[in-house]
Amino acid sequence: MAIFKVKAGRVSAEVNTARFESQYKKAQQKLNMLVVADSTPHVPIKQGQLRSQVRYPEGLSGEIIEWYAPYAHYQYSGEVLTDEKGRTYVEAGTPKTVHTGRALNYHEPDTGDHWFERAKQENGKKWIDTVKRIAGGGK
Repeated sequence: MAIFKVKAGRVSAEVNTARFESQYKKAQQKLNMLVVADSTPHVPIKQGQLRSQVRYPEGLSGEIIEWYAPYAHYQYSGEVLTDEKGRTYVEAGTPKTVHTGRALNYHEPDTGDHWFERAKQENGKKWIDTVKRIAGGGK
């Protein structure tokens, strides 16, 4: 919460931003929930672990939603990675990772890489409208 004091000549005012911060926090939480719900159908699934391993940011911290399974980045990038001997790797950044340029194959319909971008393209307007409504004091 922040309180701003403003004085201009003989007029002074005090503005308490607590109500706005509460609205913004609610809007952020709703946006996070929508992003995950709308992205989930596009997240690759084999046993369901990747879909269930989602970390939400706290409040208005500026952090992002994160799918945190060890192989999440690999699945998100959609590229086959190998080691120097050609064995498939699941984590980018592993020493001597080789980018093959070959696309991963996803077996479930409508799943694949860059699932957030797909969900954003399909639902971005809904996300924006929802945030505007909640941040502006609507329900």
